[in-house]
Amino acid sequence: MNSFCGVGRLKYDAELIQTDSGRVLSSLVEFPCGKYSTGIRVFRFLSADENPMQEDFKSGARVSVQGRIQSRSFTAKDGTKKYSVEINANEAFDSFEESTSESIEF
Repeated sequence: MNSFCGVGRLKYDAELIQTDSGRVLSSLVEFPCGKYSTGIRVFRFLSADENPMQEDFKSGARVSVQGRIQSRSFTAKDGTKKYSVEINANEAFDSFEESTSESIEF
């Protein structure tokens, strides 16, 4: 089973991107990994009637992410082959310090 669940902090504000296949909400999330942190691109495809709450996903915000990991390779503009690991989010939550967290669209 390919699934991911983690808590991290947004490195950048979430951005809404219009693609040929629809709209995507995307950001880079840093997840702690031992004494280091790893930045992973997190994205979610949006349905036509979804209105993301981008104001809740600002740089430095703490978020919980649930989704699946996917990897891909691509050729960069300079001709080198690059590899990317991303998380296709099913859900994302505001991670408040309190015990009650509310689900929000991502």
